[in-house]
Amino acid sequence: MSRRRPPLKVAPSPAAQRDETKQVEKIVESSRALQERMKKSADSHGTAKPTNAVLDEKPSAPKPRSKPKSKTVEQSTPKPADQAPTAHEPEAKPKTASPSRRMSICVPINLTMRNRAGEIAKKLDKDADYVINAYLKRTKQGLFERWKSGQLEDLASDANLLLDQQADKGTRQHRIDATLEEALSDDIRSLMDDPLDLVTINKKAAAFFGAEMLAQLTKE
Repeated sequence: MSRRRPPLKVAPSPAAQRDETKQVEKIVESSRALQERMKKSADSHGTAKPTNAVLDEKPSAPKPRSKPKSKTVEQSTPKPADQAPTAHEPEAKPKTASPSRRMSICVPINLTMRNRAGEIAKKLDKDADYVINAYLKRTKQGLFERWKSGQLEDLASDANLLLDQQADKGTRQHRIDATLEEALSDDIRSLMDDPLDLVTINKKAAAFFGAEMLAQLTKE
């Protein structure tokens, strides 16, 4: 029997081996490049949280910011009642004079006043009218000063008497112009015997001017 010879192994040609080697190298390089990309991708996303967890969480509402207190508001806040004020108290304003009115007044000059004026006129070598006119000028300032000093009531008795004598034949009227404050006019009304306020303020003031003149004449 003839033995069968094993098939001869044909060695691959060197050119074929180079082609296969290049293909293997390409596959290996491609595999390495893929692994490098996967590794870099894993490193860059390694610390990130899962997407589902972020979606499930509800966003917390932002806390409202407290507004800074304004300095002007703090300054305008009133102080407690028991706290003493630091600012000085405003000084009281001086009282202003009451409204005044200029009026024409006919001062009654009775016989007693004329006789006393005549006695003074003899001493001065003048007539009685001269003395009366001079004392009428003094009565304006004298009556005002008496009222300021609170002594107007001292003339009330003579003023009421002169008011009743204005219609007498022995009483003469001497006209003067004077300015009276409203407060003085009110005090004159309160001291006259005229509860229904029938007599005008001009006649009442004239009676007080006459009483002041009588007081000055009797001093001499």
